[in-house]
Amino acid sequence: KANFASNMVIDYSKIKKILIIRLSSIGDILLATPLIRSIKKKYPATQIDFLLRKEFTELVTNNPHLSKIYSYNRDKSENQLLVESLQKENYQLVIDLQNNFRSRKITRESGSPVLKFKKQNFKKFLLVHFKINLLKHANKISERYAANAQFKLDNDGLEFFTTHQPDLSLKENYSYIGLCHGSRHFTKRWLVEYFIELGKKLESSGC
Repeated sequence: KANFASNMVIDYSKIKKILIIRLSSIGDILLATPLIRSIKKKYPATQIDFLLRKEFTELVTNNPHLSKIYSYNRDKSENQLLVESLQKENYQLVIDLQNNFRSRKITRESGSPVLKFKKQNFKKFLLVHFKINLLKHANKISERYAANAQFKLDNDGLEFFTTHQPDLSLKENYSYIGLCHGSRHFTKRWLVEYFIELGKKLESSGC
């Protein structure tokens, strides 16, 4: 069974094999990439593997800092095989950035020391349902991931690696800004009129 290591001091110089778990979703998985890179940069010989839901695997498929990528889905028989595969790896440390029912079920059977991400679910509940914001001074998620993992981040931000070629129709020496205006959850969606206002301001500034 897993040994939950939240109160232990982790010496990364002695760890050669790490599993990081962040099952979903797009933004939260990408927010884990600074931690992956920072560990690999300081300890290049360390093997870092990643577990996420099957539909999001493209986000990390080309990440050069990862050795193995495991996909999770809702098929019980497949997930049992997944757990057995993870047990055979004998990870020296599992970093559970998801910390929900599914990830805890996996980590319980891993047999490895586990660091669990400390969520702020109650504060999020108050903000979403009652507009009481106790998260004004909270650190960025990527910084909180690192703090829970007992590791210091570099300053290079998020990463996404793709094999797609750049759009040759984009001209050099122009300022381009991409707006990602979608979200799965209604409470995370910006209002349309805000995007219109922002677009006009960006255009007037030369973008």
